[in-house]
Amino acid sequence: MKALLPFAALLSLGTSAAFAQSTTQSANAEAAARAAAPSAADAVNARNQAQYESDMASYARSLRANHREAVRDEVHYDHQRRAYADAMADWRNQVYACRHGHTRACKAPTPNPANYY
Repeated sequence: MKALLPFAALLSLGTSAAFAQSTTQSANAEAAARAAAPSAADAVNARNQAQYESDMASYARSLRANHREAVRDEVHYDHQRRAYADAMADWRNQVYACRHGHTRACKAPTPNPANYY
């Protein structure tokens, strides 16, 4: 009888190991199914990601519009600076001519930068 007892104990250990393995497999399958199914958090994350992408696109459009406006302003101010520089160059030439005896240059009005646009 003593010889059967260890065999019966081994038999019961094998059965409980098989049961534990099947329980683990079913728990793993259940966890995988839950992970694969979309949850409320996934929907919130998807909405947040879509809003983020929309905000980034809006920001990029704003940057491009602002850049175009900045370039347009820079071109305008470059044009103004060039007109002012040309008027001042003509004024220096006029002063030089006046100092060297050309009365017509002395009586001429100061150059207006607006006339150089």
